[in-house]
Amino acid sequence: MRIRTGNKSGVILIIVLWVLVILTVLSLSLGRGSNIELAMAKYAIGKARSKYIAWAGLFYSVYQLKQDTKDPASAAEDNLYYCGIKTDDSVNPETLFKDHKVEGGEFSIYYRQEASDSGRKRIVYGLFDEERLLNLNGINSFNVPILESLLTVLGVEQEKARTIAAAVADWQDGDDNLSDGEYGAENDYYSSLPKPYLCKNSAFNSLPELLLVKGMDKEAYSLVKNYLTVLPSQGGLKVNFNTASYPVLLALAMDSLKRTVNATEEDARSLVEKMIKYRRGGDQTEFTSDDRKVDLTETPVNAVERNIFLQMSRYKTDRSQYFRVHSQGTDSARKIKTNLTAVIDRDDNSVLYWKIN
Repeated sequence: MRIRTGNKSGVILIIVLWVLVILTVLSLSLGRGSNIELAMAKYAIGKARSKYIAWAGLFYSVYQLKQDTKDPASAAEDNLYYCGIKTDDSVNPETLFKDHKVEGGEFSIYYRQEASDSGRKRIVYGLFDEERLLNLNGINSFNVPILESLLTVLGVEQEKARTIAAAVADWQDGDDNLSDGEYGAENDYYSSLPKPYLCKNSAFNSLPELLLVKGMDKEAYSLVKNYLTVLPSQGGLKVNFNTASYPVLLALAMDSLKRTVNATEEDARSLVEKMIKYRRGGDQTEFTSDDRKVDLTETPVNAVERNIFLQMSRYKTDRSQYFRVHSQGTDSARKIKTNLTAVIDRDDNSVLYWKIN
């Protein structure tokens, strides 16, 4: 019997071709997998490097703050331009903190700030003092109208603002007595909620904690969160008049009206506008080298405005103690970035808080 060798050869050829196809597919898959693993390894290396560069930015900021603190005259006051850095005509915050080169990459120290003259947000290179904000832990039954005023200035309805402010005072006042019989909130209120919890009766540890307070919701929180801090946790309310925003200064001025004879809301607004205009310096531009501290003797105010300022001054400070650092580290080879945010205490250069992405 004769075997048809042609058909047999054809079958073998087809099998060989299929084997080749399978091997090709396997090799491509393995190659693709290797490329992905290689890319992931490169990313991990770049991310690790950018993380350590971001930490270098934080330590660099601590060093700059130390240099400022060593000079008593410089450390005595902070403004928008010289904020936590030595007051020196040769010192430029952008030169100090923008694209600072280190081995393997660079870091920048910056924050975004809304300019009071234009309302537009801009990038500012340097440190951000917490004293430009209103400290929740400094709010008590005496000064609670300041927080109420801040909320209303930012667009929160009056009744809601009063509820939130009174509840904030109760949340961290250390007792079970209502700061305001109609608007305050202690354990009786919180334990009656559908998902009950206790009133904290101690200092705020973070801003999101504010969402637990009676009256606060996400809408009001989004309006006010950029004007608040929780530092320090004790010691009273202090605001740096040289760095504080218009809404914060106006809240302080509005609170002072009830202690100032014949003062109106218009007087409060006029005073704050004059304060901000004066501190901008000769070029009338914020975050420039001629920024200066607010000086009542040099600011053209009338008698009523002067009295409002004097009432506000019980909360005034020129020297900031707590500084927020936003350090962005960049790996130069792969352009991978890491962001680190921390808060430094000027007195001992300790890092009170840090977060890295």
